[in-house]
Amino acid sequence: MNTENTLCSICGNYPAAVFCACSTPESFLCAGCLGPHTAKGLGRAHTPWQMSMLPHYKTPGYCRRMQTRLELFPQVQTQALQQVNVVDRAIHEFTDGIERAIGELVEYRNETVKQLNAIKAKLSRDTESALEEVERTLAEDQPYLTSQYGPRFRVLAEELQPFQLFSYSLTTSPTQAAVAIQFRLPLSELSARSTLFAALSRCDLELYDWRTQQVERRTLAFDIGEAGCLQLDRNTLLVVGLEVKTVDLGSFEALIQAALLTPRHTPGLGKADTAVFAFGGEVNSKALRLCEKWRVSDRQWTKLPDMHFARCSFTPCHCNSLFYLAGTYAKDHRAVESFSPLTESFTVLPISLPAQLQLCWNSVSFIANGELCVLTNNKQMARWRVESESEFRLMDIDRKCWSNQQPVIVGTQALIALEGRVVKFSLETYSFL
Repeated sequence: MNTENTLCSICGNYPAAVFCACSTPESFLCAGCLGPHTAKGLGRAHTPWQMSMLPHYKTPGYCRRMQTRLELFPQVQTQALQQVNVVDRAIHEFTDGIERAIGELVEYRNETVKQLNAIKAKLSRDTESALEEVERTLAEDQPYLTSQYGPRFRVLAEELQPFQLFSYSLTTSPTQAAVAIQFRLPLSELSARSTLFAALSRCDLELYDWRTQQVERRTLAFDIGEAGCLQLDRNTLLVVGLEVKTVDLGSFEALIQAALLTPRHTPGLGKADTAVFAFGGEVNSKALRLCEKWRVSDRQWTKLPDMHFARCSFTPCHCNSLFYLAGTYAKDHRAVESFSPLTESFTVLPISLPAQLQLCWNSVSFIANGELCVLTNNKQMARWRVESESEFRLMDIDRKCWSNQQPVIVGTQALIALEGRVVKFSLETYSFL
C-alpha cells in the first residue's frame, strides 16, 4: 500500500508513520505527534497501528480517486444515455423500415395476384370457347378439324402469351429496409410455343429439337443472302433482307412477302406482340438508322422514326416491354439505346459498351437472369444488369460469336444460330458447350 502521500493529521507537515482508530476517519500520526497523542490515555482506542495495516479503501488517496470518479459519473451517465437513445432510434427506424417493406410486398402481391387472376379468367374464357368451337367443328366436319384444328382453337394458340415469374429478396440493416425484386430466368416466347429452334445461313438450315436434342440438317433450294432471321412460331421463319420471305419449316419452301420500304442487308429483327421490327441494316457497306414495322395481320411494312445511331448485323433484345439495341456498328461503336413498341420511340441510355469492343461490328445479344449479354467476334462478352448497373462488365469467352438471328433462352442455355448451325452457350459457366 502506498502511504507516502499520507500526511500527519495533527501537524500536517510530515508523512504519517502510524494511524490510530480513536476517531472516524482514523487519525494519521507522524513520529513527533505520536507521543502527545497517546498521552491522552492508555486505552485500546489510542493504540497506534502500522500504516500497512490500514485498509486500502480508507486511505486518503483512494478516497480522492473515488471522489474524482463520483464527479465524473454524471458525464459518463450522459454519454451512456446518448448511446441508448441512438440504439432506440435505430430500433425504431429498423421497425419502420420492416413495416414499409411488408407494406410494399403486400401491395405488390395484391397487384400481381390481380393480374394473374385476370390472365386466368381470360384463359378460362378462351379455353371454354375454343372447346365449344372444336366440338361444333367435330360434329359438323371431322376432316376439317383434323387439318385445321378448328379456327377458334388456332386463334387461341396464337394468342397465348408467356408471362414472367419474379423472386423477392428483403434487405434490411439497422438504419434502412428495402425490397429488391429480382427477375428469374424469363420464359422464352419461342420455348413456350415450340420445342424447335431453326438456324439459317445462306442455304444451310439446321432444326434442333431442344427436348429430344435431335438435329435435322437441310440444304435449301434458295439462298437468303445477307439477311436477318426471326422465328415467328414452330413452323415459320421470317427472313428479312433485300427480299423478305417466310420459310415453312415443315415443307422447307419459301413464300415471298412484301419487301422493306428501304431494302437492305442484315437488319436487327425483334418481335413484340403482333408486330416485327426491323432495326437498321446495311446498304453499300454503309450502316443505316432506319426502322420499320411488319404487322403480322396484313404482312405490310410501315416506317417508324429513325434510331439515334446507325446499326447492322446485331440482335435486339426484348425485356420489360422495351427493346435494347446494343449493336456495335454505331457511330462511335459503343452507344446503347432502347425502343418502346408502345410509343414507337428511341431513347439513348446513359451506358456504353466497353471501349475494348470498338472494332467488333457483329454481335449476338440476349437477356438472361436480368442481364443484357453481348457476345462478339473477338471472343469477349459484355454483361449489364438491366437498369441497375452503371457500366458493362467485360469477360472473355472461348470462341468467336456473331449472328443475324435472334437467340433463344432454354433453361440455363442460350441457343445461338451461327453460320447455319445451332450452338449452345451455358448461362451457368458463360462458356460454349
